Amino acid sequence: MEELQIHSASNSYLDDLYEELGRILAEIRPWSEDLYESEYYFEKRWLEVRNSNEAIILHIFRSDGEYLESTNGNILTGKWSILENSNTMILECPTISGKAEKTLYDLSFLNKDFFILKKHGTHKSFLVLGRDQLVSGMNLEEVIDLISAQYSNNKSWIKVLFVIVLVVALFFLFRDWT
Repeated sequence: MEELQIHSASNSYLDDLYEELGRILAEIRPWSEDLYESEYYFEKRWLEVRNSNEAIILHIFRSDGEYLESTNGNILTGKWSILENSNTMILECPTISGKAEKTLYDLSFLNKDFFILKKHGTHKSFLVLGRDQLVSGMNLEEVIDLISAQYSNNKSWIKVLFVIVLVVALFFLFRDWT
């Protein structure tokens, strides 16, 4: 019975993390690249960020549609594809039993540092991938904080830009009055 309570508590904690991540992603989505901008994710080492570091899972999207998933150095090969005119990706990867499993993901966010996909449907789960060198050794909470900090920097930049535009506009407005 105690194990069930611990598992429920950890699921609740994970749900809270995913809820926070979803809130942040909704705010930063305008800064995201799209899946057709493949230079952001082709042939790059994307480390899967989880709440536990039991397994190190690396994802590589090859330009020919091959998908590599390395779990602690053991590689499974599959395929990936993008649905035309969408930010939706299909990942096909064999399971340990050898049966191919296809999963439909919607793009939540993509830049040079993060590649975040959300499983299509009512699921709250995200596939959070970070640039290998950036997120190595970090857990999900730390990565969410990092994403939030990067967004806060963007927010500050927008405020500064707004003030500059306002000052220039006021300058031209008052110049015409004299």
